[in-house]
Amino acid sequence: MKSDAPTETSTILSAARAAIDEAVAAAKKITNDGKGIDEHQVHAERIAYAATEVAAAEALQAYAADRGVAGAGDATLDKMAGAFAGEIAAKLTAAIDAHEEDFKLPAGVLVDRVGKVRMLGAGLVLVLAGELVPAVSVARYGYLLTAIFLIGIGMTVLQVAGNPIMRDVSEPGRFSRNLTFAQFIKSLGSNAAPYLLPFVAALGWGWTAVFPIFAACAALNLALVPSIRVAAAPRAEEPATLRRCLALLRDPYVASVVAAIFLYVGAEVGMNAWVATHLHRSFDMDLDTATRALGLFLGGLAAGRLGGSVLLNFISPQRFLLAAAGLGTLAAGGMLVPSRSVVLAATLLAGLSFSNIWPLVFSLAIEERPGRAGELSGLMCMAIFGGALLPLAMGKLADGISVRAAFVVPVACFVYLTGFALRALRRGAPRTP
Repeated sequence: MKSDAPTETSTILSAARAAIDEAVAAAKKITNDGKGIDEHQVHAERIAYAATEVAAAEALQAYAADRGVAGAGDATLDKMAGAFAGEIAAKLTAAIDAHEEDFKLPAGVLVDRVGKVRMLGAGLVLVLAGELVPAVSVARYGYLLTAIFLIGIGMTVLQVAGNPIMRDVSEPGRFSRNLTFAQFIKSLGSNAAPYLLPFVAALGWGWTAVFPIFAACAALNLALVPSIRVAAAPRAEEPATLRRCLALLRDPYVASVVAAIFLYVGAEVGMNAWVATHLHRSFDMDLDTATRALGLFLGGLAAGRLGGSVLLNFISPQRFLLAAAGLGTLAAGGMLVPSRSVVLAATLLAGLSFSNIWPLVFSLAIEERPGRAGELSGLMCMAIFGGALLPLAMGKLADGISVRAAFVVPVACFVYLTGFALRALRRGAPRTP
C-alpha cells in the first residue's frame, strides 16, 4: 500500500517555502535589494539560515522521490525525509514565533497554510523536545532556558491550532460546551502536576525525573495526532499573511474579542498572583494559610469548568457568558470589601465565574468568523500577554495605595467583559460568513 508520507512531506515543505519566500521578499525590500545589508545583518542572517534549512529538506525529499521513480525507493529514506521536513517546519514555526517581525508570518497564519492537525503535531514536537532537554541534562542554566523556550512556543502552537480543531470535531451548537469541558480537563492536569514532584521525590528519584514523565505524555499525544480526522476547510482566495491577520483588528467585533481575551487573562493572572498577598497583608493571615486559600480560586476554576460543560447543554453560550461575567464583576468587587470572610467567599466565586470566560469568548468568536479560524486563534492567543501587563498594574496600585486597591483592575476588566457579553447576547446566534 502506498504511503501518504511523501504527499504530506511535500505539503509541509510547500508551506515552509511560502513562508521563506515571503520573508526573503520582505528582507529584499528592507535591505534595498542587498545594498543596505550591512545595516540589517542579524535580520538577513536569520532569514538565510532558515532558507538554507528549508532548501536542505527540499533536496532530501526530492532525492527520495527520484529514487522512488527509478524503482529504488527506500521506505526508511522516505521516513527520514518526512521527519526532517517536520523538524524544519517546527523550527521555522519557532523562529516565526520568536522573530515575527522578520518572518511576517505568525503561528496563526502557518495554521492557515499548513493545516491545523499538522501544526498541532508540530506544537507537540516542540513540547516534546523541550521536555527532553532537561531530561538529558540540567548541568547548565542555558539548558533550562532552552527547555522553557521550546515548551512555551509549543504550547502557543497547540493553542492556536488545537482550539479551532475542537470546533471542527464538535457537533453543531456544541463547540462552547466541548471547549469548556476541554478547559476542565486542562485544569485537572494543571492542578495535579504540582503534586507529581513530591511523588517522584518520595520514590527516591531526582526532581528532573518529572521531565521524562512529561515527555512521555507529549509523545503519547503526538502518537494520537494521526487519528484526528478533520474535514479539509475550503481555501481562501488569498492565502493568510500577517497583514491580513492584523487587518482583522479593523473589524470592531474582532477588536472587541481580542480586548476581551486580553482583559480576562490579565484579571485571572492578577487574581492568582495577588489573592494570597491580599489575605496576608490586609487580614494578617499567615502566608502558608493564605497560599492554601488560593486553592479556593483554583478549585473554583476546575469545578466551574465542569459545571459549565453541563449547563451549556441547556443555556445558550451568550446567556451563560453574561451570567459568568456579571458574577465575575461581583466577585472581583468582593475583593475590595474589608472583611476576610467576604474576601474568601469572593475568591471562591471568582474561580467559579472566571472559569468559563475564555472558552465562551473564544468559541463565540470562532463561530462568528469560522473561515478565519486560524488567524483569529492566533490573534486571541497573542492577546494573553494581558496576563503579563495587568498584574504589573495591580502591583503599582498595591505599592502606591494598598493591596486591596489593586483589585480595582480585575473589577474594571469584568465591567468591560459584562458589556461585551451584553453585546454578544444582542447579536444572537453566531452568523456564518
